[in-house]
Amino acid sequence: MDSKTQRQSSVHAMALLGYIPMSKLECFSEKRQSMEGHQLFHEVMKILVKLLMKAGCDGVRMHCADGFICKAYPTFAAYIADYPKQCLVVGCKENACPQCTVPLNQHGDPIYSIEHDPNKTIEVLCQKAHNKNPKEFNDWSLHSISPFWINLPCCNIFACITPDLLHQLHKGVFKDHIIKWATKMVYRESEQIDQ
Repeated sequence: MDSKTQRQSSVHAMALLGYIPMSKLECFSEKRQSMEGHQLFHEVMKILVKLLMKAGCDGVRMHCADGFICKAYPTFAAYIADYPKQCLVVGCKENACPQCTVPLNQHGDPIYSIEHDPNKTIEVLCQKAHNKNPKEFNDWSLHSISPFWINLPCCNIFACITPDLLHQLHKGVFKDHIIKWATKMVYRESEQIDQ
């Protein structure tokens, strides 16, 4: 489907579920505004995905392509967002990886790191909510939130995050790395040629 069709509400290619409120939350201290803003986002998302949660658990009757009506169990499969929103969705700070547990001092190193386990992450967040201080909370750079995806059936939010082509691939890989490396090589070669 072309982009012109996707944006036309009259062809029903998409459905607006709701609006996420934008507030400066000036009723809170500056220190708490960010934390409360994160939780406000998750509370609104809990409302927006409530029907998806119910349909995923109980099933919903849907028309299939073959003309029959079947009982389907829809799941939350992808979340498309830029890097800061990805961090907001999974509940980590903006200097952390929204998908894996790589330590902050090893970002960019060619290492294998384990993908976040949603159940373990929820367990760590619950421990933090009960005033315990689990080691993983700081190691994974988590925010103290109650995430909207906690009760979504068959949902691994960390696997749902899709790459941000503009910031992570184009700017991150191409501009920040390849162009810098190529520029260094060109200058090194030109210095050797000039001599």
